[in-house]
Amino acid sequence: MSDKTNSIRWYQTELEIKNDPDIQIPISSDEIEAVRQATKGQVPEDRLIVMARSRKSTEHAKELLAAQASLSKSNFIVVANKFLTTPIEESMESEEILLNVLALVDRRVGKKWILSMSEKMRLKHPVVRYFYELRCKL
Repeated sequence: MSDKTNSIRWYQTELEIKNDPDIQIPISSDEIEAVRQATKGQVPEDRLIVMARSRKSTEHAKELLAAQASLSKSNFIVVANKFLTTPIEESMESEEILLNVLALVDRRVGKKWILSMSEKMRLKHPVVRYFYELRCKL
């Protein structure tokens, strides 16, 4: 991750997230309240929502870039062993892309569970969302 072009790729990823109409970033009232406190209440309500969404998309872009870097460095055997030794719930909640994919294709994850994860999947890596959509179609 010490590549000099990282900041450029991070910025491009952030712009892609902000400009993609298919990516909807949900924000909570706590996140809006955090922005309100940071601005000391001097910003209109509609602008607070825009600022909170922008902050969250920036965080999301950083997470995606870190995930892509870890995916390129990942050792499949180590991750597969980790998947086999951890509960399926932990694999689903993990930040690691490969663990998420392995959990999605595991047959212990039923149709009801798959359908109940639709909100969480919006914030996952595109590869994870791809496997999620494949699994929804089955």
